[in-house]
Amino acid sequence: KKMKEFIEKFQASELAAEAQFNLGIESYEKQDYDKAIEEFRKVVIDFPESEIAPDAQANIVECYKKKEDYRSVITEAEKFLSYFCDNQMIPQVKFSMGMAYFKMHSYKEAAETFKSIKDDYGESDFASSARYNLALCYKKMGKSEKAAMILQQFGEEGSGEKSVMAKIQAGIVFMEKSDFVKALTIFETITPTSAKESAQLYELMGECYQSLGKEADAIQSYLRLKALSLVDNPYQVKGLAKLAVFYEKQKRYSDAIDAYKRLIQVSTNGQVKKSANDRIAYLRQ
Repeated sequence: KKMKEFIEKFQASELAAEAQFNLGIESYEKQDYDKAIEEFRKVVIDFPESEIAPDAQANIVECYKKKEDYRSVITEAEKFLSYFCDNQMIPQVKFSMGMAYFKMHSYKEAAETFKSIKDDYGESDFASSARYNLALCYKKMGKSEKAAMILQQFGEEGSGEKSVMAKIQAGIVFMEKSDFVKALTIFETITPTSAKESAQLYELMGECYQSLGKEADAIQSYLRLKALSLVDNPYQVKGLAKLAVFYEKQKRYSDAIDAYKRLIQVSTNGQVKKSANDRIAYLRQ
């Protein structure tokens, strides 16, 4: 209440704008996003010339993002771009807008938005993620060559987790086109940075070798999954199951039993455990 009185008393000052903005922040921190939107909107309407007005409008975009109201994210982001057309937060707001389009499956609009960040704000903190997301949009739009090219480039220029994920995604694009040789040439250059990435990589490589009829290489790839300490990782579970089936086919029954035992250790899924135990019982007969 005191804050409201202060705002009314110093209506024309920057201090009043800041006080109003802080009311929005308070509501935002309490996760009362509707109230926060109301308070931030007052900053934009009552203090349009204040230094804090762009922040208020950007925060309205954030609130709608939290509410998962993606249509409103786009509307409010467009307002920001027309009110504050030379503000430094444009890349951030555009990125939220691109993500909203993506969530709504409007991939063409999402691609255009991410591309404009990449082209016009190449130095911003959002350019790299925009480029990655642009590739994902192209993938969704069926433009797989374009997607793979960006992802490969991204993977080679970057480092760490994002670089690994980009290369894996590029390989998957070629797998979806049944170009397993090309996928493998990408996968073979990857150095995973975590057990999770390793699991995905080894399973996908196994799948490629299997599709090319290279059983021994597929087995080697799936075999690497045994050593990973993960729980309920879909790639590890899938790969170990395939490994066990390979061993059964080759009549290497004790190896198959070992693979099924490892499968039981890394999965908490009752159905998976039961199937593996059933196979072990059958093979021991």
